Amino acid sequence: RASLTVTRGQPALLIDANQWISTVQPGIVWLATGWMNGLPVKVLDAFVEGRGELTARLAGFVTVAGGTGPDYDKGELMRFLSELPLHPDAILNMAELQWRLLDARTVKVTAQSTSGPATVRFIFNERGEIVRMEADDRPMSGNGHTTPMPWHGTYVDYRNFGRYRLPAHGEVGWLMPDGLFTYWRGELIGYDVVPQGNPSL
Repeated sequence: RASLTVTRGQPALLIDANQWISTVQPGIVWLATGWMNGLPVKVLDAFVEGRGELTARLAGFVTVAGGTGPDYDKGELMRFLSELPLHPDAILNMAELQWRLLDARTVKVTAQSTSGPATVRFIFNERGEIVRMEADDRPMSGNGHTTPMPWHGTYVDYRNFGRYRLPAHGEVGWLMPDGLFTYWRGELIGYDVVPQGNPSL
């Protein structure tokens, strides 16, 4: 479950979402459905085989946001990296992730898209839980173009989901000149591991 704010100052859209993520190579597919101005809206947020795509469609066929190309490759790969606290198997098993320790509580992780690298930073608390994410230059789309902007997230309320301990709540926002614009809030309500060999991405 999640809420998405498209424009600052406007009511949040309540959405239901399903997400699949690869633990072998960077890959994520997020499918969400909700309502906008009384019409159904569907959102695809994906990074598959090195390429990114973001598409929001109103009433099933009118594209109201999103795109593809190098900036979306980078942006969606950063989206994948931001999800790593929810997927410890990916942290353990994905050899192509490049990790660098910045200080006692901060690490940087980098991965490669078809169009080049993407990087985010994770900040840990005293219990060893990842509680913040920071990125300096995620491409932000608007008015037909993209602009690199600081991008921040938080992870709270760690709970046990089977054999995993994961953050049950998260928020993500753009750091604008006048402050943080939190556009996404989500709650983790279910978590399943698909055995290797089953269809995934």
